Formats: sequence, C-alpha cells, structure tokens
Amino acid sequence: MNKFIFNCTLLMMVICLSFSCKTTQKVITTKTSSFEVAPNKAVLFLDSLDARTAIIYDTHDNFFEDVTALDMAIQAKVMDHQKMSRDELSQVYKTFLQDDVTNFTSEEKVLLTEIFKEIYTFTSKLNNNIFPEKLKLIKSHERPYGTGTFYTRENCIVIPYGSFKTMDRSSMFNVMLHELFHVYSRLNNEKRLAIYDLIGFKPYDTEVFRMKDSLAKRVLLNPDGVKKYYITLKMDDGQSRDFMPIITAKSWKYTPAKKLFFQYLKFDLYEVQRSGGSGPGLGWVKVLSNSDGTAGFDVNSELPDFFRQIKDNTNYIIHPDEVMADNFMILIQGMKDRSVYDGLSEAGKQLQDDLKGVIME
Repeated sequence: MNKFIFNCTLLMMVICLSFSCKTTQKVITTKTSSFEVAPNKAVLFLDSLDARTAIIYDTHDNFFEDVTALDMAIQAKVMDHQKMSRDELSQVYKTFLQDDVTNFTSEEKVLLTEIFKEIYTFTSKLNNNIFPEKLKLIKSHERPYGTGTFYTRENCIVIPYGSFKTMDRSSMFNVMLHELFHVYSRLNNEKRLAIYDLIGFKPYDTEVFRMKDSLAKRVLLNPDGVKKYYITLKMDDGQSRDFMPIITAKSWKYTPAKKLFFQYLKFDLYEVQRSGGSGPGLGWVKVLSNSDGTAGFDVNSELPDFFRQIKDNTNYIIHPDEVMADNFMILIQGMKDRSVYDGLSEAGKQLQDDLKGVIME
C-alpha cells in the first residue's frame, strides 16, 4: 500500500498505543445507563438491545438507501452478492450490524465518563451546542469495518471493543473529539456548510448524479461523510474545474482473503460537470471517469490546488467532514496545550482561527 492510500485508511482507523491491561475481572453491564455533562446534556451507554435499534436508524444521511450492494457485501462478508436482490442483501447487512453490537463494561463506562466530562469543559467554551442533548455510545465487535474503526450514525458514536485494550486515555480522548465533530456536523447543517466553506467545499442543489456503471457499482460510503460536496480547483492551465471526493472498491466482490474493509478502499477526486439546467432541483451532476471507472486525475501529482485549499493540518482527506473533524480535534488540543497550535504552519493556524470563529458565532 502506498503512502497516500495508507494515510486515507487512517481516516476511520487510529494508530493504537499499547499499554498494560488490567488483570482484574471486568464487570459487564447490560442496561442502558447515562450521565450528564451539563443540565440537559446527557451521554448514554446503549446496551446491546437499544444499540441494535440505533445502529440501523438513520434519518439524516439516507445511508441505507445510498450504500451500494458491494459496500454491504464487503462489510457483511457476503460472497457472490450479485445473486441476491438488494432487499435480501440489505436485510442481511442490517442484521449483521445489529449482531455486531455488545455491552460496555463498568470500567469502560468510567473511562468514557471522565473523557466526555473533560471534553465538555473545553467544547462548552466554544459553543454549548457542540454537544447534542443526547449523545449515544455504542460498543462494537468491530467486524463491519475492521480492527480499530470508529464511526458515527445520527447522534451515536460507535466504539470498537479492542480500543479499550490498545489505546491509552489520551488517544481515546482525541478520537472522541474527532467523532463528536461528525455528530455536531450532521445535526447542525448551517454550521457544517460554513465550516466546509473554509476549505472550499460547496453543497449540491440536486440529488441526481450520473456516472458509468463501472464506477457506480464500486462506490463505497464513508459513514461519517455520506453527503456529496464539490470543490473548485485551479488547474495548471489556469482553468478551473469542479471535483468531488469519492472512495471506491478495488475489486468487484468480497473475497475471504481480504477481510478488512480498508483493504478494498481507494480514494480519488473525480471531475464533475453540471448539466441539464441550473437552480435548486434542476439538472443533474455528471461524474467523469475513465471507461473502467477510475478517475482521470491523480490527486497527488495533478491537483495541487486541493492541498492548498484544505491546508496541511491533517492527512485525513477523503471527505470534508474528515478534514474538519481532525481540525476540530486539533482546535481542542490547542486549547489544552498552546504548543499544538504554535507547531502548525501559518496556513494551518489561519484555518484553526477561522474554524474557531465559525463555531463560536
């Protein structure tokens, strides 16, 4: 795997830090419980029963409507998914997600309670609305996406069970900041649009996207960044073109030799063109690609304006929500330790200042 793709896989995975595990027996709790970080601001530890409902509930992103058959097959480890109808595969996939959830231990609850109370002390200084009224936590056996993968759905953060053994408190604190931003962004669309604008990303006013089957059937969704956005880049010839970030699968089906989701993932920027009229609800977006569905441009060598616009604070670049989730994490880190901010480039510092300004408005 080349360096660029390796950095992309880090988007939803963490570089875990080892530490000594406790030898005392852990107590498993099986009832949904909660605590308040502030009045009317609660964090809930969902038990496996409540988590089964929450993990497949989605009203904001239309994830289950947009996820491709190949995406579901890779996550649920389904071979020859082409032989199944979409409804059949969807039911298998949802059941797979539901069977993946489990219960938090008492020790895990204590750790996360301390972390989120500390997080709130910093985020509340920026904007009290960063925390939703209810932030739900789900513990996962980490089978859909693989070891070390955190993701969100609605107002839920899904936490892999292995992270409690392989991550220290500081690492868990940072990842929770990153994931909390995804929830904040999803539930606060006006803020999300203003934050994305800081790095040049704009929303579409149409839901109609046309692309070759060779591309459409291999599209994979980032559960933390489902919606489509475009960025206008200046090319070497002085012309400007619009591009959309898309992740795709490297193969056409799930194979047992590749058990991890990130073994399939490939990120590119695809050129897009607006066709058939302009204005809300009119026309469509044409996604340009080669005959085999690959992108026509290499993001590293041919699109330097992309990196100029998103700045250099992070390598998590496959969706604007990932770029800004890391910038949000850095913002809080800088509040805790000024040297974090001081170590950024001048462009990176400016992005941090601008992000802080938008959040505090």
